[in-house]
Amino acid sequence: MRTEKFDGTISSAFGRPVSPTLKFAGKYEAFGPDKNVKTYLTADWDEALEEIKSANKFPSNEEIVNFVNNRELANARQKQMSITLSEAGIEKPTQEDPQFRFETMVKLIMLNDKKVSEAEARQTASMVLNFTPATV
Repeated sequence: MRTEKFDGTISSAFGRPVSPTLKFAGKYEAFGPDKNVKTYLTADWDEALEEIKSANKFPSNEEIVNFVNNRELANARQKQMSITLSEAGIEKPTQEDPQFRFETMVKLIMLNDKKVSEAEARQTASMVLNFTPATV
C-alpha cells in the first residue's frame, strides 16, 4: 500500500457557479502498483490483491457482480440513448448552430455580470451575433 495525493478545483456546486474557484487537496491509501509506472508484472497485481484481502477491502462476489452489471447497464443505456436521439433527429448542438451560439452567449453574459437581466443579455447577444432567436 502507498499514499497517493490528489487535488482539484471546484467551479460549481449544487447547480451554481462557485466564485472564486475553490482548490482542494487530499490523500488516500492506494493498492497496487504506482499508476505512473508504465509496465506492471502479474506479480504486482497479485500482491495488490493480497494487500486488499488482508485489509478486508476485497469486494464480495455480490459487489463484484453488481459492479460489472452496473457498468454494462450504463454502457448499454448510453448507447441506446444515442441511437434513440439519432433516430429522432436530435443531435448534440455545436457552435455551428446559431441558436446554440446565442443561448451560450446569453449564459456567458449573465455569468460575467450578475447585474445583467436575461432580457438585456438576450438583446446584447442578438446584436453581437446578428441573430434573432425564434420565439417559442
